[in-house]
Amino acid sequence: PLMHPVKEEDRPRVDLLLALPRPSSIEGFLNAATQQGVRDVVLCNAKKVQADYFGSHLLREPEAVRAALKAGLQQCGDTALPRVTVAKRLKVFLEDKLDDISPDTVRLVAHPQKEWLDPLPRVSEVAGIGA
Repeated sequence: PLMHPVKEEDRPRVDLLLALPRPSSIEGFLNAATQQGVRDVVLCNAKKVQADYFGSHLLREPEAVRAALKAGLQQCGDTALPRVTVAKRLKVFLEDKLDDISPDTVRLVAHPQKEWLDPLPRVSEVAGIGA
């Protein structure tokens, strides 16, 4: 056969903790995360997340979430559905539940550009264009 099933223990462990996007974007994020092989998706609260986003029809209907995940599986040819968790209180989640979901892992933070980070170089600087 062209492709062999991958054993669970051989799958790379990738989990995604994401500030809850606008309700119109949730389905697309779940679809894309599934296509990338993400095992666990945690949708959490953040400073700019509006409280009413947690009332989205997609989050209230488990079958709608499952349909978005299955659409991602169809695109990538995989069979393992990610687990989706909604964390309305980020600090509580990080302190009490993160180690249960994602134990013994390397954790990377992708954060919007802030003053505590060195500015990113422009593409023209990296490529040497216009120098």
